[in-house]
Amino acid sequence: VSDLKTGHFYQFRVFAANAAGVGKPSDASEAFLCEKWSMPEPGCPYDLEFREVRDDSLVLLWATPLYEGQSQITGYMLQISQSNQLDNWTILTAKPISETHYKVTGLQTGHTYRFRVSAVNNAGVGRASLPSEPVTVQTQPGTKEIKIGVDDDGFIFLGYEAVKMNDESEFLWSKNFTEPIGSQRTKVETTENRSMLTFTDPSEEDLGLYTVEMSHSPHLSSSYDFTAEDLERLRELSWQVRNPLIALKSAWQVEVSEKGSVRLWLQTESLSSSAELRLVFNDREISSSPVGFPS
Repeated sequence: VSDLKTGHFYQFRVFAANAAGVGKPSDASEAFLCEKWSMPEPGCPYDLEFREVRDDSLVLLWATPLYEGQSQITGYMLQISQSNQLDNWTILTAKPISETHYKVTGLQTGHTYRFRVSAVNNAGVGRASLPSEPVTVQTQPGTKEIKIGVDDDGFIFLGYEAVKMNDESEFLWSKNFTEPIGSQRTKVETTENRSMLTFTDPSEEDLGLYTVEMSHSPHLSSSYDFTAEDLERLRELSWQVRNPLIALKSAWQVEVSEKGSVRLWLQTESLSSSAELRLVFNDREISSSPVGFPS
């Protein structure tokens, strides 16, 4: 709301509207005095949302307050309440957290909860946000998680399969739930109800928490923490896929027949259709011609 005058009191009403017209107004709000905030503590966070709702956990997101107070915001405190107990709030976090998202664990399957968030600065804890919408913690049937792997061309990827889609559904990939992902380092490919985020040249710069959600229903979402251990392990696998000759299950085996002929053989891991096998003897490649070994 803009164009308000400092020192004046205002009340507000809300109308709902649809194709049939505008409905009846809500009751008027309490009188609001328009004045600039001057308190030392931060204002209240807003736009509380949920992601990754599962049987015993969920991820809570919120927006930073519009008013910081007398000093920079240093963290956030979270509170939880059973949906029907809005006068009974329990602190979730022992100390302020730095991010604007938090994974809440240890919830009871089928129970309904509400949350609220307060910002913290050097002056103390600010006003709490409005309570979130009620949310029932329960994993939707068929829910999938992000999987990590190496494709047939040797590229590291994150993959996600949607449970439900419609004609306008989109896969929305991000980092830490809100940060955009650079197109120079990744590419996204979508086929029917599957989406793959592929890293073109992964390095330590690409490590972090990756998230994906469905545009029509953000509750249908998942995340994966891409760690240094993942990078080291998958780099090795990627190299093996791109260099299939090293994917051996055994060393060279030698068999000599009764007639004196010699057969060399070895066993490899599963190779792609593009793999080639080349045999080298005394630094020269062995051909299939009947001449035999090169001199």
